[in-house]
Amino acid sequence: MNYLLKKKIMNVPMNQLTLTFKDADLEKSFFKNYTEKYLIHGRFCHGVAVFFYSLLSVFNAYLFPDVQFFMYLISFGIILPVFTFGFLYSFTDSYKKYWQFLFAGYVIITGSGYTAMVAIAHPPNSNALYIGIIICLFFGYAFIRLRAIYACIAGGLVSTGYLILIIGKYNSPDIILLNYVINFLGINFLGTFIAYSMELFSRRNFLLINDLMRKKEELRKSQDVLEQRVSERTAELKAANQAILEDMNQRLKLEAQLRQSQKMEAMGLMAGGVAHDLNNILSGIVSYPELLLLDLPENSPLRKPIKTIQESGMRAADVVADLLTVARGVAIGKEIANLNTLIEVYLKSAEHQKLTASYPSITFKTKLAPDLLNINCSPIHIEKALMNLISNASEAIENRGTVTISTFNQYLDKPLNGYEDIQSGEYAVLMIADNGTGISPEDLARIFEPFYTKKVMGRTGTGLGLAIVWNTIRDHGGYINVKSSEKGTIFELYYPVSGGEALPVKGKIPLIDYLGHGEKILVVDDEERQRIIASDILTRLKYNIRAVSSGKEAIAYLKKESVDLVILDMIMPKGLNGRETFQEIIKIHPAQKAIIASGFSETKEVKLAQQSGARKYIKKPYTLEKIGMAVKEELGK
Repeated sequence: MNYLLKKKIMNVPMNQLTLTFKDADLEKSFFKNYTEKYLIHGRFCHGVAVFFYSLLSVFNAYLFPDVQFFMYLISFGIILPVFTFGFLYSFTDSYKKYWQFLFAGYVIITGSGYTAMVAIAHPPNSNALYIGIIICLFFGYAFIRLRAIYACIAGGLVSTGYLILIIGKYNSPDIILLNYVINFLGINFLGTFIAYSMELFSRRNFLLINDLMRKKEELRKSQDVLEQRVSERTAELKAANQAILEDMNQRLKLEAQLRQSQKMEAMGLMAGGVAHDLNNILSGIVSYPELLLLDLPENSPLRKPIKTIQESGMRAADVVADLLTVARGVAIGKEIANLNTLIEVYLKSAEHQKLTASYPSITFKTKLAPDLLNINCSPIHIEKALMNLISNASEAIENRGTVTISTFNQYLDKPLNGYEDIQSGEYAVLMIADNGTGISPEDLARIFEPFYTKKVMGRTGTGLGLAIVWNTIRDHGGYINVKSSEKGTIFELYYPVSGGEALPVKGKIPLIDYLGHGEKILVVDDEERQRIIASDILTRLKYNIRAVSSGKEAIAYLKKESVDLVILDMIMPKGLNGRETFQEIIKIHPAQKAIIASGFSETKEVKLAQQSGARKYIKKPYTLEKIGMAVKEELGK
């Protein structure tokens, strides 16, 4: 509840009562986005309101034949024409400016209409009509996306009018009148809370998307600067090499390699920093919805908006993971797996089902070698590369077509000269082929550069897809071959084979499997938000938590106390980092168990800490399963 009543969302000042951003331009931008998002929904609401109000009006007129004329007059002479006018008005430009006032008016008019029906009908049957008022109230609070302040005012006016009528018209016992008052106060409080929560979540989503778009624009501008610098350097190198004609081809090839290396290094530095900041921003958005959903009943109206926030946060976290892949490579533990199994898992995934629904005219075929050899890989990055290649292949097909996913074993007794030189050896090959429009020679030379894309940025892709494929294949010691013509494109990914048995595919682990039993854990993180999130999650998992803000505080604490496990943030710029802190801790408690956490990918410092005894590493943002399983496994050693 405290988090709902904060005066700021993501450090943006706002009016606590009305939820209005204090920045007028930001508020105007939000309202425009909010209007466009729910314009179609608003028209649908008109239709629903007309249908149900007409149905209930006919039924009410039937129940009260002596005042049937007045019932019809209220419904079909006043209220339904207002709804019809509102529906037609929604197709005008001025509607977008006044639709909130119009919808608040609907609540007041429909509620007043039912109040009028109660007034002209005869008790005790007329008492049943107050159900219609309750429906009107919740229609305004929870369905038509009315802003909380307007919903509260409209609901309050309707309830007040009804209560005044009841108190003035009927000589009811005080206990009955008190019951009416309490019920309507409770209904309005609950409805206001629902409308307030829905609007708050909408504003959080809006700010998050705005922030992500701003970061993306900053990345684009940085890319433009890098492109300009690389072009200038290329021109200088070409001018210097003009006199050496016999070396021209070789020098051009070396120049291209240098340009790519410089660009990737610069992109790595930039993307790594941005990804770290975004991970900190996303931590609460990814972690807290998971905790909130545990406390909400299945039929709660809050579950859908909270799940939307969680899914948005996870999608944003995926983009951050893509940035880190481009910046630093895969750099996580690998395991023995089979490409066929990973392909089958992807084809059953929600991502692929969404893709097939988006391209109903495309046929997806598989030709998987039954004797395919295993590889040593990071399954999540193999699946990411597979998803990007299949998505690109689908977008390359303009009308009807076919995307074929194939695997086969390939032994090369000598290097293969293709898109790049593939060294001799034994490989498991993943091939994605399409019969689309193909890739031009100019684009083919640059398709693996970060943010080099022919798609609409932010709508059909981030420009990182093929850069991720390139970095992933590099991290796995493999090679890429690309063939393209006007008849289609073929991507071949060569992965070195590995001995050993493939591990079974892991499913979602039940919460009960990683609950604790009161073990004492010390959380060390210089970011207050990260400490709070980690502490909240671990407390929910039934651990006894202590938290400190630096390596120095952790060392001082452990000189006096002992804990079962320490969770160390790797990067703490103002003092000792995670590795340095752990090396001091084991001087005090040589057998101390510890986990390293970071918003970056695994680094050299992380590996040094693991060599010292902190074996587990987890990447932020935290989730229940990620941190829960890591703690459970480390405590079990």
